[in-house]
Amino acid sequence: MFQLILILFFSIFILIAINKRDFFEPAKLFTIIWIAQMILVKILFYETYEFSGFNFFYLFAAVTVVLIGSMLGQKFNFSNRINTNNTYELNISKANRLFYLILILSLIYPFVKISQYGFGVEFILNLNSLLEMNNVIANERYTGGEINTIFDQILLVFLYLAPLYGGYLQTFALKRKWIYYLVLLPPLFVAISQSMKAGFISSVFMFLASRIISFKLHTGEFPKITLKGVGKTAFAFALFLGILFFSMLLRTDGIDAENVRSIGYRFVNYALGHMVAFDEWLTNLYDPNTPFELKTFYGISNVLGIGERMQGVFDDFIDYSNASFPDEMVTNVFSVFRSLIEDFGVLGSLFFLVIFGYLSGVSYKALLEKPMMSCFNTVFIISIYIFIFYSFITSFWSYTSYIAAFFLFYIVLRMIHSRVAFE
Repeated sequence: MFQLILILFFSIFILIAINKRDFFEPAKLFTIIWIAQMILVKILFYETYEFSGFNFFYLFAAVTVVLIGSMLGQKFNFSNRINTNNTYELNISKANRLFYLILILSLIYPFVKISQYGFGVEFILNLNSLLEMNNVIANERYTGGEINTIFDQILLVFLYLAPLYGGYLQTFALKRKWIYYLVLLPPLFVAISQSMKAGFISSVFMFLASRIISFKLHTGEFPKITLKGVGKTAFAFALFLGILFFSMLLRTDGIDAENVRSIGYRFVNYALGHMVAFDEWLTNLYDPNTPFELKTFYGISNVLGIGERMQGVFDDFIDYSNASFPDEMVTNVFSVFRSLIEDFGVLGSLFFLVIFGYLSGVSYKALLEKPMMSCFNTVFIISIYIFIFYSFITSFWSYTSYIAAFFLFYIVLRMIHSRVAFE
């Protein structure tokens, strides 16, 4: 109870201190997301797990330094650095042609993958067959028997490029805006057929982040938070959870009450297990002498040979099952903070977050002062949003395919925009 009171006190203090800042400022979003998780996990796990408190102390320090960094970044003076005689125009006709090409390439990926394991389209039409396909492919992946080719990896990049691009274009489209939601179908099918939930979650985050920024670029303001908008968001979130629940159910040996109850426990584990795992790791398992592998940027260090990213990033698991959680409550998800601490140490990770906050503040101010100043800033601030949304799982930059998708996204934006000078 004492920990909960302290968390509520400091949370209210921080939120009051930033209440005048825009809701969509990256540092504020980061703060709200992590404060909400701290409060929620203490309430829901009140009688099931005793937190040491070190994790909450670190998390409050993390959100504080990000806010300080953002404040410093927004003091950056753009007056002599922005050419106000240039702006960018989007060629919607060319943009849509590229959109359909990218969408088609992303749709090919899931069918190529299931065919590699001997399954055909007919398995999608039968629930029992879908269950079988899901179990076979998921088991192969977790036991190291996954089939990967260069062609697969190329198509996987387009699987993630599609939601980035679709979310960006939807705001600029004059009609048939629903078409751009189709970019979520390929990762959805991958989640259902291969139990790759993280890929679907990241695709939703990519679409959402890109949509927020494109709305700002097109209208000059961020989306307004209204009761109708909150209702739509709640419905979309419920649908999102329902899809994840169904994909998890497909990995079981059948659909019955016991499996549904078991998956309910897993949902709690997937939603907040990282808070328990990070607390346990930070308190009892952290080794300052861990070999440096640049886990925060595994997608790069893996290519350079500095480290070797494994399935799920970490191979150690935290089991916090007890009488209140009779099912197996096991997770190897530790949030982005474990990667940061193993890479840079506790103090070094906080310094990294100051720099992250500073860069997010600079990019955010650039977006406010001259939204269409560069395609690079557009891609950069979208990547910041996704890093924040994905931080409860791990570092977004742990995956080479995500990094490659952003690189292609930048190229595509350069292709569909033209610089226009005016007096």
